Amino acid sequence: MLIRKTANFILDFLFPINCLNCQKPGYYLCPRCSQKIERYPNKNCPFCNNISENGKVCLKCKKIYFLDQLLVFTYYSDPLIKKAIHSLKYSSVYLLARDLAQILARLIQKNLEIKRPSDSLIVPVPMHPKKQKRRGFNQTQLIGEYLSLITKIPLADKLLRKNKNT
Repeated sequence: MLIRKTANFILDFLFPINCLNCQKPGYYLCPRCSQKIERYPNKNCPFCNNISENGKVCLKCKKIYFLDQLLVFTYYSDPLIKKAIHSLKYSSVYLLARDLAQILARLIQKNLEIKRPSDSLIVPVPMHPKKQKRRGFNQTQLIGEYLSLITKIPLADKLLRKNKNT
């Protein structure tokens, strides 16, 4: 116990956790800065682009597709999101996945009508096995794991597979 506390103290001293935007200690994305991230409006059916509330699939498309709703959090062009994803992917800042999952969990709780978490799935976007082996982890898998823990929505990480190395 004492060894772990000492090791954590040394790691925190050498590699302090600070907000990527305002440098506030203790967070990679502090609550204030995470509120500044531009939200995607989710006002259209994800298939036909007709007006729809919270990314819900319209009645016409619901007859064709099995998806009920697609909720997008933000634009990749948002500078803070770009910085966060880049830090997670290329600097291996694993705890950033936890902060991103907490933000996503708030979005889900606010915009999805989930009666039972087991009726929904979190599906991480897969990486090509060669790329994942080189990087050592899949950032969407990591975010999905934290998100599943927070929301109790099951993680379906074997549902999709990436065949082409792009």
